[in-house]
Amino acid sequence: MKSGKNTFFTALLAFFSFESRTRSLYLLFFSFFVLVFGTSFLGYGEQIIPGKPIHLSIDSEIESQKLEGIQYSIYKIGEIDEHNTLVMNAPFSAYPIDIKNSNSEDWNHYSESLKSFVLGDAVAPLYTGESNSQGEVQFSLQKGVYFILPKDLVTEEVRYTTAAFFLSLPELDFDSGHYLYDVQSFPKIKKEKLPPKPISITVFKLWEDPGAETERPKTIEIDLLAEGLLKESAVLKEENNWRIQFPNLDPSKEYTVVEKNVDVEKYTVKLREDGRNFFLQNTYIPPGRPEKEPKEPPGGMDKESKKETPSSGEEKKREKPGESEGERNLKKEKLPQTGQPWNVVMMFSGAGIVCIMLGSVIQWKKKQ
Repeated sequence: MKSGKNTFFTALLAFFSFESRTRSLYLLFFSFFVLVFGTSFLGYGEQIIPGKPIHLSIDSEIESQKLEGIQYSIYKIGEIDEHNTLVMNAPFSAYPIDIKNSNSEDWNHYSESLKSFVLGDAVAPLYTGESNSQGEVQFSLQKGVYFILPKDLVTEEVRYTTAAFFLSLPELDFDSGHYLYDVQSFPKIKKEKLPPKPISITVFKLWEDPGAETERPKTIEIDLLAEGLLKESAVLKEENNWRIQFPNLDPSKEYTVVEKNVDVEKYTVKLREDGRNFFLQNTYIPPGRPEKEPKEPPGGMDKESKKETPSSGEEKKREKPGESEGERNLKKEKLPQTGQPWNVVMMFSGAGIVCIMLGSVIQWKKKQ
């Protein structure tokens, strides 16, 4: 052990005895090997395997209680192309939601918006499934971006509301650099007691259109859906302060609100539910607005997912069901990517370092 320490310090002294230019060359060589071979060793050059099935397991659990009977509908809403751009499929591409230019908070609101449009148009899901006695439901999927839509579970006294979410598959595990084909998700679930008497729901229309107020339509048509079926319709306008209340509603039903006939060239729609209130926010799209660098939906899009690396099968730290949004965002500041060609990036970076090293050698020889 002693001889090993002596060897290390001898090498260290020898390194610092070199001229500064020589030390710089050694450091450049070292950086090159770490960049190229180190990242390759970690797996960042890994590519998605075409056609490989992806196993998705959704666990329905709240307060250590496994929930049986929660129905999940799976919709494939798009693909991530070779440029790491989200390409939406029909009919989802026609809805006034803007996932590409959004952050994680917006995605939560857009998930509610998409839920209302999907239910309002009775879009057929790709797959459906129901959680078993262990609170689990399994799906076998292919590469793509998915919208997961759960249905409320209602007992005699309690309602369990599971949040809809987006999920991009396969997911990239930043710890190992591997794509994950075995994904386990723990969606956020809310528990509340059923009111003993009828309820009222109020809908508010909000506008985010500074400087473009004159572009607003004179009226907005909305539908109140109960269990995905039309319950009532209403018109919002400036004369009723862009709000409406629906009284005497069955508290055991699951409700949502869908805005009709939206001008998708002018507005996007975010839907937010807070208790018995629904907020429909229309955001104005300026003419000629440049599209931002497309972002991939949170894998959170699915922030509640727990994954296993296929190579080792070793279980990662499990995120707690019902964990707060802020805590999950702190844990995952970066959104998962699924098409980044890291091997190409590393190749060009390595080539750049080689050019710097060669230039340094040439300059050094000229001064000899």
